[in-house]
Amino acid sequence: MNSARAMLVASFVLIVDLGTAYAQAPGGGAEGRPGPSDPVGAAQYLQVLVGLMLVVVLIFAVAWFMRRFGHLPSGGQGAVRMIGGLSMGQRERIVLLQVGETQLLVGVAPGCLRTLHVLDQPVALPAADTRGRADSFSERLQTALKRGAKS
Repeated sequence: MNSARAMLVASFVLIVDLGTAYAQAPGGGAEGRPGPSDPVGAAQYLQVLVGLMLVVVLIFAVAWFMRRFGHLPSGGQGAVRMIGGLSMGQRERIVLLQVGETQLLVGVAPGCLRTLHVLDQPVALPAADTRGRADSFSERLQTALKRGAKS
């Protein structure tokens, strides 16, 4: 969360610096824009405030998105591969890892990684289906539609 705070402070400093540079720009009073001698009105403050709020909301939205979806499992081709996982709480997970021919059941929590069980017999993985999950859903939908049409 410290990186989010740093980004927030940096964004605020950048907006303030840009606003100051804009107000001090020569010829700023032309075309109704405030110049160095023109007072800054409430409309300009409101515009800067709305812009700052949008930046802050965007920062928090990106931080939430990365926290929510940043830990997507990768189908790594290295020596250690994550086969599957199950969420046991808000921050706790059980993960099945394969290291070479050995499969491990591992508990993962913030600041803690613990081997729960080393499997004697590897879990039989379903055969790689070229159709994927989308077709499985479409097959279920078609079956449900056929059942609905018969009644």
